Amino acid sequence: EYKAEVFLAARDTTAPPQVFIGKWDSVRQDDGTYTVEMTRIDDTLTVEHGKGKFSVKTNRTGVHEWGGIIRLMGPEGNYIQKPFKREYEVSKPNLVISPTKMNVFYVGIPNPVDISVPSVPPNKIRATVQNGSIYKQGPGQYEVKPNTPGRECLISVRAEVEGKIRSYGTKRFRVKGLPTPVAQVASQSGGDIRKEILSAQSVVVAEMEDFLFDLEYTVTQYTITTTDRGGYIQSVTKNNNRIDQEARDFLNNVNRGGRVNFEDLRAVGPDGTVKKLNPITFTIQ
Repeated sequence: EYKAEVFLAARDTTAPPQVFIGKWDSVRQDDGTYTVEMTRIDDTLTVEHGKGKFSVKTNRTGVHEWGGIIRLMGPEGNYIQKPFKREYEVSKPNLVISPTKMNVFYVGIPNPVDISVPSVPPNKIRATVQNGSIYKQGPGQYEVKPNTPGRECLISVRAEVEGKIRSYGTKRFRVKGLPTPVAQVASQSGGDIRKEILSAQSVVVAEMEDFLFDLEYTVTQYTITTTDRGGYIQSVTKNNNRIDQEARDFLNNVNRGGRVNFEDLRAVGPDGTVKKLNPITFTIQ
């Protein structure tokens, strides 16, 4: 329910005003002057101590306008009419469910968060953060970039309500570094593989398994170690993620049942951090 009081700041206590709610418009008089008149009266308010009591049930979201005319008797015995217009905004009820053990931000990437305050428009909300930065992306939508893992990231929310800034509390988030991806070749991290499948591959990839963010790591180096047909151990190192012709020659010299190791793998993520990846060991079928 929306409630308001309609009154004049200066009034005659012996002559209570009348308050009409509805549509009004300017009406030209015969002498060329204009007055305001009600074109549709929806309600006449009860007046107590000079104040009209307005209330309405809210059943539709959005901004709603309302208004009317205050009419009171003037000192010369004629009515003085004062028009007014106001508006109010109806928002949907907000349900917030937070998993207290999973409030985590990751360093080096934008972490999306929704911030809302019940009955407060999104443009009246202000959010600040400790141990990080926060950027507004849209109505009620933000991105947080924390600074230091191991320290908490605190988001504080304030909002402008009735012309005053009010605090609505602080939420704590744990800050962690990005998890280490899994090195893969031919969508495998080891095990048995046919030689023709391995030889057909062109890149070594770093895969983020079971991670909700859409992140890409790029392998920056790796070493292939094999045992050739003469029983000699050979290796080749690459400073990128490509399996070029030189690397394929190493792979093609491995007999069935032999092993191929991808070792000393490194990958760089979106935060610029270089991570050491798991080795991959294949048995040629």
